Amino acid sequence: MTGNDLNPLFLPTRRQFLKAGAALSLASTGILSTGQGAFAAPTKGGRLKIGTTGSSSDSLDPNLAVSSNASWYRINQLYGSLLTYTTSLEGPVSKTKLSLAEEVTSKSASQWVVRLKKGLTFHDGRPITADDLIFSVKRALQPDNQLLQLYKHIDGDNLRKIDDLTVEINLSTPDALARDWLPQIFILPQDFDPQNPVGSGPFKFKSYQAGTRSTFERFDAFPGDNGPYLDEIVTYSFNDETARINALMAGQLHWAPDMPRSQVNIVKSNPDLQIVEAATGQMHIAGMNVSGPPFDDADARLAFKHLFDRQSIIDQVYNGYGKVSNDLFMPQDPAFLNAPVRAHDPDKAKFLLKKAGLTDTTFTLTTSPTFPDIVELAAALAQQGMQSGVNIKVEKLDPSVYYGPDYAKRSFATANWAGSPISYFVRFALLSVSPYNQTAWADKDFDETFAAATAELDETRRNQHLQDMQQIFYDRGTFVTPAYLTQVDGVARNVSGVNVTTGSPSPDWTSISMS
Repeated sequence: MTGNDLNPLFLPTRRQFLKAGAALSLASTGILSTGQGAFAAPTKGGRLKIGTTGSSSDSLDPNLAVSSNASWYRINQLYGSLLTYTTSLEGPVSKTKLSLAEEVTSKSASQWVVRLKKGLTFHDGRPITADDLIFSVKRALQPDNQLLQLYKHIDGDNLRKIDDLTVEINLSTPDALARDWLPQIFILPQDFDPQNPVGSGPFKFKSYQAGTRSTFERFDAFPGDNGPYLDEIVTYSFNDETARINALMAGQLHWAPDMPRSQVNIVKSNPDLQIVEAATGQMHIAGMNVSGPPFDDADARLAFKHLFDRQSIIDQVYNGYGKVSNDLFMPQDPAFLNAPVRAHDPDKAKFLLKKAGLTDTTFTLTTSPTFPDIVELAAALAQQGMQSGVNIKVEKLDPSVYYGPDYAKRSFATANWAGSPISYFVRFALLSVSPYNQTAWADKDFDETFAAATAELDETRRNQHLQDMQQIFYDRGTFVTPAYLTQVDGVARNVSGVNVTTGSPSPDWTSISMS
């Protein structure tokens, strides 16, 4: 990772280390605490420097940009959407709020009407119209869009312009959960060029170096009650966590989001920094592939759900930043099934493995340093297995190999999922047609129950379908999920308004300010 205004070594000076040492003594007395504390009312101005994970393969094209946190941050800075997800401070994960849309209504589960706010403009001053919305929806339906699974049931040939600001969106299959994916359709001008991007988001393009950094400027015409406040946002791409935290400690970054939880005490030791926490529903899973042995046997899957001490993993791997999981998904969603957590019972696990004929089997757990703490999770699972007499061998791959053609073929492998609405996650990972179904989970009852939920406009009945669907996965599913993780961000003390959204890795960029 390089950057013209960053020290290439990302090493704190001797003076900064001395300040950190003094602060560590204060921290041990309880004088320092996490959280953002009290700040004056936000004012406009400031150049915020963010360091997050990214690579040279990142893109500013919103159809191609889901490969890293850095790319997600950039597209949500540049491009506006009809709706946005609420932050973890505002309510449940399945809730959305209006952004560029004035109103979103459903005539039926198969027919939605969207009306844009009056007076919206793109970054170049041109008005945003219904024609731009229709273009943006059709562009989102192109086969190279990595988010296509969310909304591929939009009938692109049946988008009806009602007036200059209103569009009727018709679906080929009913979907009462359309509000869960509408935030992922970004509004673009009809002559959109990803090499010279004109967007509709809170910040506008200034410069970009792939794999290195972007600089975007505040767009004052973005609709909202207050912000955006910052003059500029500089987003740096890192592929090395040590370099990223060193840059934060040295004052060369203002913010290191989703940092390794093992580094929290180091960041706390710096009096110029704070830790901001957010319960986002993020999960690290160990997925068991059912396409062949050993995990095509339900007893083998259940054995692994009882094998591990989940609280010990939270303490050891995540420095206490998480809560035990019941192997389901998104506890902030109102439809979440609060099923019991499987007890840590190594004897039961070994009994079930023996029943499945797997007493002397060596299990290979494949992992990759794709997200903070995930390789450490694999090591902890292997260690706990060994302590219980179950042999788990860890295979660590480079990310480029891990996400290659064998992604969904590995028998036992880790994965990261950001917090998102249940329906969003299921479409991507757990339907028989899902593109990122790493465990080859294909259950007819599960698919049909999800289809019943998407067809149901009544929220109470719909949530019951979603809970019935989760019960199926709880009984015979393919995940070992030790924890629902708390995201921890290292943030400079002169930065406030860092509110992480729960439907996306990206925060609310309009609320952030500097003093």
